[in-house]
This record gives sequence, C-alpha cells and structure tokens, in this order.
Amino acid sequence: MQQVSIASNEKMKLGTLLQKVAYKSNFSFVYNNQYVRADSVVAVRPYNGRLDNFLNKLFGSNYEFKEVPGYIVIRHAPGRFYMVADADRSQPDQILIKGHVMDVQTNQNISGVSVYEKNFSTSTLTDAQGNFELRLKKPDGQYMLTASKDNYRDTSLYLLQDVVIVNSTVKEKRYKYDPTADQSKFKKRNGLSRLFVSSKQMIQDMNLGGLFQYSPYQISLTPGLSSHGMFNSQVINHVSINLIGGYTAGIDGVELSGGFNIDRSDVKYFQAATLFNFVGRNFKGVQLAGLYNHVVNNASGFQASGIINIAHNFKSGVQATLVGNFVDTSGGVQVSYIVNRAKSVAGTQIAAILNRAKKVKGIQIGLINIADSSDYTLGVLNLVKNGDKGIGISADNASTLHLEFRSGGHTLYGVVGYEYNNVSRVSGLDLGFGVHTLRVKRFGLDAEYTSQNGISFTSVQGNVHSLKMLPTYTYHRFRLFAGPTLDLARSPEDNQLKTSGWVINQHFENGNKIVWSSGFNYGLQFLL
Repeated sequence: MQQVSIASNEKMKLGTLLQKVAYKSNFSFVYNNQYVRADSVVAVRPYNGRLDNFLNKLFGSNYEFKEVPGYIVIRHAPGRFYMVADADRSQPDQILIKGHVMDVQTNQNISGVSVYEKNFSTSTLTDAQGNFELRLKKPDGQYMLTASKDNYRDTSLYLLQDVVIVNSTVKEKRYKYDPTADQSKFKKRNGLSRLFVSSKQMIQDMNLGGLFQYSPYQISLTPGLSSHGMFNSQVINHVSINLIGGYTAGIDGVELSGGFNIDRSDVKYFQAATLFNFVGRNFKGVQLAGLYNHVVNNASGFQASGIINIAHNFKSGVQATLVGNFVDTSGGVQVSYIVNRAKSVAGTQIAAILNRAKKVKGIQIGLINIADSSDYTLGVLNLVKNGDKGIGISADNASTLHLEFRSGGHTLYGVVGYEYNNVSRVSGLDLGFGVHTLRVKRFGLDAEYTSQNGISFTSVQGNVHSLKMLPTYTYHRFRLFAGPTLDLARSPEDNQLKTSGWVINQHFENGNKIVWSSGFNYGLQFLL
C-alpha cells in the first residue's frame, strides 16, 4: 500500500479522519457501518509511513484491509483460516486441485468457504468437512487460489507447475469493484428470482462481495450450469445466452434467455427473456419480457412486458405493459392497460383505467386519475387531493338539464354527468374535459369540451359535441358559471335529439341529421 502522512495531533471523528487520509489519494475507503463506527471519536497522532501499518494501529488485528481498484475495503475479519491444497496433473488438458480449509485457532473444518482462481473464472465451496475440489484448464505457469468467507480474512495460496514457462498464455482478466454490492450482498433479491438462485450461490455472493470480473461471453442452461460455473455471480458479460435461465453479476452488452435472466448488479444495453428479467441494481437500454421486468434501483430506456414492470426509479424513457407499471419515481412515460402507480411523477402516465401517484409534475391520462397534487389530469374521474372537485347542475336554452361532476387539478379537469331533455324526453351521458384558463381571485374562465350521448331505453339516439366558454365566479364553496356554447349534433333523421340552442346549419349525411348550433349554458357548482 502507498505512503501516508498525517500531521494532526487532535481528536476527531473516525469518518472525518478516513476522509482526510483518502483526500489526497486516488482511492476511497469502503466499510460496513455496523463494524466501523464513523461517528466515533479517535485520538490522532502524527504519522508518516505505509497506509496498511497506519490502519492496523487504528483498527487492530480483527480487521482486514483489501486494496481493490479505486478502493480500500475495511472488513471486520476476526477469523483466520489456513488452506492446504494438492494438484493432480495426470490429465493432459486440466488440473484437479483437492484441498482443505480449517480454522487457525480451533482447527475445526470450515464449510461454505469460497475457493476460486479468478483468472480462470472458476470457483467452488467447501463442504461440511472443509474439503473442496477445483478443476482448472492446465495453465502454463503459476496460479493462485484464494479462499474467502464472511468474517474471515482472505487467504491466498500459490501453486506452481513442475516446469514454469515464462511466456504464459493465461491472460490477466479485467476487474472492477462495486462497494455497494459488497455491502448489500444482494439483500434486495426477491420475487421469482428467489426460486432459481441456490443457497450455495447466495453464499458465494456473500463471500466474494463486490469484486467483479469482465468476460466476453457466457452460456448457461440454468443458473447452476454455466460456462463460468459457480463464479458466474462475479462475472460481468458482454454477451450472455441463457437457454432456460441464467444468473450473472451483470451485463455490458446483450443478454437473451428462453426463460429468465437474473443479474446481481447493473445491466445495459439489451435484455430479453420469455418469462422475466430481474436486475439487482440499475438498468439502461431496452428490456423485454413475456411476464415481468424488475429493476431494484434505477431504470432508463424502454421497458416492456406482458404483465408487470417494476423499478425503484424510472428515470427516462417508456414503460409499457398490459397490467401495470409500478415505480417509486418516474421521469419517463408509463403506458398500461390497467394501472400505473408511482409515488412521484415528473413525466406522463397513460392508462386505460387507473393512474395513481402522490406528487405529479407531469400529466396523467386515464379513465381514473388519483394524486395528492397535480396540475394536469385528463380523465373522467380525477381525484386530486388539493385540486378542484364539485357537483354541479346546469341548463341551456334547449330545455336540457345537466347534472355533472367535475374533478381535476389546478389546470386540467374531467367532466362526467347525466342530462335530460324535457322536449325530446331523451336522456344522455356527458363525458369531457376542461381547462381552467384564467383565475383572478374569485373570477375565472373555463374552457370545456363534452360529448353528450343521448340514450333511450331501446337505442342510442345520437350525440352532441360541445365547446363551452364559461366565465365563473366563486364564493366560498359555490361557483356560478354561464357562457356560450358551440354544438355539433348527429342523430338519425327520425329522432328529435336537441342541441343547446339556435341552429346555424343543418344537412343530412348517410341517413343522419348533422346540425351546427350555438347556445347558452348556465349553472351552479358546489365545491367538495
């Protein structure tokens, strides 16, 4: 490890001290707050020397310090084990390594220890007696086994060939370290993915943490039968082909499956599965699934499924599904047939039936829209907590009485109601939307469009499309409105569906009477 110099001679919080040490270096400290109390106060003395010696004096012998790309990992590792191994080189194309892992202090066998050779992407777990077997393609030089287990210090063992060949053909693999994966240990895995990830693979995740390896490709039959073996949960692939299902660290390219895809960490840019996709952290790109997609953290791009899309934060793009989209925050477009749900929406929700959100800065379009706060809701029922809701009764100069419910946000609102014409004896259903175009103290101006469908007990009698400009005056919980209307009516020739007033033009078209007319609408609304 590198040299550090500390000139302070004072007491300070442990977290502050670690920040100062890392400030002038090209790394960051990573630790679990359960074992490293960042808010505890420590006495700092001047120091000039190696970083690992400084950390040993600061934390003591029960901690381990691992240097990985971009980070120094501080691990609580009071346990110690030793590993012995022997290599069988009788096979021409592979080496069989057999070994044993025991606790240094108790000499007890240790089960569930991950033993791996990272450059060959090969790993295994010790059994109940602490034994393990590992098969490697025959290398040209030395190879290193590493044993890792939670709360134990990592132990490495070098094994050499009988004749060491200098020009080794084993290529050093490329790695990255993800501190959040090391701390979370994939705790957020849930849903159907739990059924397909074995307990051995979960132990492997915990032991090896957030050190990930890059690989050009992987092929798997099931999560347990992969070209990377049990090491698949530590490998980020550029191309992943899963015949039934696969379990990998992540994807930086393309992943396809005949059944399902499960990834511990980030996925980009294209993922498709017949059944489902599960991403343990973030997704960016195009994600397609026959049943459902689930992204634990952030998603952006295009997410489509047959039933459900789930994400914590859908930052941008489009979510499309039949049943529902469920997110905490959405900055993109949610499209579904049944329901869209989000806590916060800065984009657009479009549903044939229901949109549900708390804070909406974008727009909701659906049959029913529910929100705590929203300016733009376009639907039949718009139940906005701090918006406008009211029951109104109105009439026009064609002897039509309207009973209507208006609901919406501060700008857009919906209209649903019942009408009855006293002359033609025809009832009707009113559906439409409006815009609060002006609000000045008690006065306002609303613009509305409604479609009035006249219905008798035996048949549909026609419809009227109306545009209304309604000046309003609000006093306490009552709102008076009155203004002109422009109507387009269509009905069979022998029906007497009435428009709102004076005929401007009428003609016959395909057996229907088409009437343009103008009129006047006035009424009273009670605000709920």
